[in-house]
Amino acid sequence: MSRAARLLPPAAVALLLAAGHAMAQPDAAEAASGPELVTEVSRSGGEFLLGLGVGFGPHRLLAHGSVLGFDPVGFNVGAGYGNDFLRTAALYRQHSPGRLPYLDVRDRTGGLLLLEYTSPAPDPRLTLANELYVGQVDLRHSGTGLALYDKAAITLDVLADSRGHVALAVDLSTLQLLHLPAGAYGVGLAAPMQFLDRTFIVEPRVLHSGLTHAGGEFARDLIGYRFGNFSVGRQFGVLGGGVRGATSGTTALVLNLEARLHFLRATELPVLNGIFAGAFADGGLFRDSARTPSTAGDFTVGGALGIDWQSISVAFEAGYNHADAGFVWGVEIKSFR
Repeated sequence: MSRAARLLPPAAVALLLAAGHAMAQPDAAEAASGPELVTEVSRSGGEFLLGLGVGFGPHRLLAHGSVLGFDPVGFNVGAGYGNDFLRTAALYRQHSPGRLPYLDVRDRTGGLLLLEYTSPAPDPRLTLANELYVGQVDLRHSGTGLALYDKAAITLDVLADSRGHVALAVDLSTLQLLHLPAGAYGVGLAAPMQFLDRTFIVEPRVLHSGLTHAGGEFARDLIGYRFGNFSVGRQFGVLGGGVRGATSGTTALVLNLEARLHFLRATELPVLNGIFAGAFADGGLFRDSARTPSTAGDFTVGGALGIDWQSISVAFEAGYNHADAGFVWGVEIKSFR
């Protein structure tokens, strides 16, 4: 692994500098306001997190937690700080489901550090984010060992108002197994779009992932980039040998389309006005750039029933998958800005 891969990406350094600037200039009137109970729901670090704490004007001190699995029981627990521009959280993870990209893995005991900074200027709004995970992972073929994972992301809001949101997002991530000379990387470019207050959602993405080193049986554990959507995310495994385990890299072109009907929104009832029914179509083209290149594709169409809550939506989705030629289902969690 190169020396550059062992260092935190530039986005992490920028976040720390921005944090110092944001915290060094408090507003006296806001700081004087009394404490209040605050709640937060997010999908930071690829995990569904609930936050509960105390707010002092623009400042928030939060305890975070979430339960992510039941066999064995998996959870996140930790604490964080936030204000209008900065969000930080340090978490302990125990038997959390596989959220690292590239690998067929169940995350085990480890620590997760999350940093996110949003520029004060609303137009255009720039967001820098970084997540760092250090802990044990249990690989199907390579065994259990210590892993270091880092992901840096930059998001630029092109359009953001009450009726629509269009953004450009770039992310770069690296994974290194410390007990093996083995590592993986991923690069993503996306243009998430939401129209008419999340009535229509369009998410095109171009992704590339591969191995920096393939020690031992590590290549057999590679499943490619982890997608946010359950039906497209599973396709690397569904497509099998041509793409799965590609050591020279895999490139994917993915499109997610969704239409939602919020049938209780006009009632303005808290929580209930977020209930929706939806229809979706997810598809992808995957190209393995091995010595003998191969291309494969897959798609899923179906329906969903879920609820929007603050910046998060949780939905039960079910439909028809072409590769399986049959019924698939899953629970989908999406994060909106």
